[in-house]
Amino acid sequence: EVIDANLGPAYSVVVTDITGPNSHLLVTTHKFDGDYAYDAAQETGWSYTTIPPPQASADPRQEDGGSMYAYEIPKEWRASKSRQRGNNYRERIEFVDRIRELFRRMDQRRTGQIGPMEFKQALFELGLNFTDVEVAMVFLESSTITYPQFKKLIMEKRYAGNRDEPDGQAASFRRFLGLGGIFETEPGPVPWVRTTLASGFKVKRLGINPGAPGFVYPFYPHQSMKDRGYPPHILLSGDCSDAAYVFRPFINEDGLQYDLMATIGVDGTVGSIAVGYTSTPGYRNDGWAKIFVPVYEKDRVYVIKCGP
Repeated sequence: EVIDANLGPAYSVVVTDITGPNSHLLVTTHKFDGDYAYDAAQETGWSYTTIPPPQASADPRQEDGGSMYAYEIPKEWRASKSRQRGNNYRERIEFVDRIRELFRRMDQRRTGQIGPMEFKQALFELGLNFTDVEVAMVFLESSTITYPQFKKLIMEKRYAGNRDEPDGQAASFRRFLGLGGIFETEPGPVPWVRTTLASGFKVKRLGINPGAPGFVYPFYPHQSMKDRGYPPHILLSGDCSDAAYVFRPFINEDGLQYDLMATIGVDGTVGSIAVGYTSTPGYRNDGWAKIFVPVYEKDRVYVIKCGP
């Protein structure tokens, strides 16, 4: 499914928790047009000018410069009926991890295969019952089975479909994947609501694949902010705009919005940024985020520490 046929040159995308778990996609477009590029020949250093306000254009391809958007993920994509009923999806994933670890332990010779005795021991530890006839059928054509065969047998036994369903096995696998019965027929298209968070990012210097902005990173200035349910801040690499940007959330009459909090200007291309909660020389880890900003032309990485 195409979520936006008019987006333009999409460059980066990330899922984040703006209004709830996995509520939005953050997407950037990477644009360059010589008509609005800075004069790269002038060695004037970096100018701390703010970016233009968001342009609420119906067609992002017509917006001047690169942009950053938030798409609200439709509820049909975020949660299925089965997850809403009991949140069994996590339990099933944990069960698969248990199966994998159990097979590894049963495979003492590290051959990637197990025999009937190991298979019965695994069933006992998992609390599953196979009749002697069923076990014999499993090993009818070979004296051993591989991990994919083992996993398939265990999953079918654990999550067997209801007898009233016409296709019990298919239904069991739908439940295992967390789909429940929500997509019994082909789903129709669902709307993705787009909000322009920022636009007008322009190229300052020419380079390989020039354009702006770059990658987008949701983050929390302090680790405790996530635990307290705050929406994330947004860190944006400018790429050829020679800067990185920090956006903060705020609430007005239109609901949750983002505005530009800080511009980190550098004389060089800003590529992939990192955020970490770690100790660095001279600064212990006190829960505040540290932002690592690479500058391609300067052969260096800057560290910026958040604080109260």
